[in-house]
Amino acid sequence: MARVKIPLLSGSAHGTIAKCLTFSKRKTGQKARFQRKQNYAPTAAQKIRRFWCAQAVLAWQALTPTEKKSYNKQTIGKTITGYNLFISQYLKTIPGELGSSIFGIRIYGIYNYGKQL
Repeated sequence: MARVKIPLLSGSAHGTIAKCLTFSKRKTGQKARFQRKQNYAPTAAQKIRRFWCAQAVLAWQALTPTEKKSYNKQTIGKTITGYNLFISQYLKTIPGELGSSIFGIRIYGIYNYGKQL
């Protein structure tokens, strides 16, 4: 990273210019760096998982306030919220390999996070 003493003729600068040059303030002072374009393309499996997670969120949003309260009551004394409980239960009901590979629970056989024990 290049060290910048007075970026853009000012005392400090932060942000990105033209999606390629990023200015930021670090512990060691102002920094300027090139922002490389990300080469990320989700796989087919990731797209499927994201679809089912989005469906779970839509299902949570469709619940009535009393149904949401019942999920919140089930989590009293636990470290999760009612939302987390609902989402995890929803995703565990997905049939077949997809349901087992999302959260590691398979209905048929002994599996842990998609790997056979």
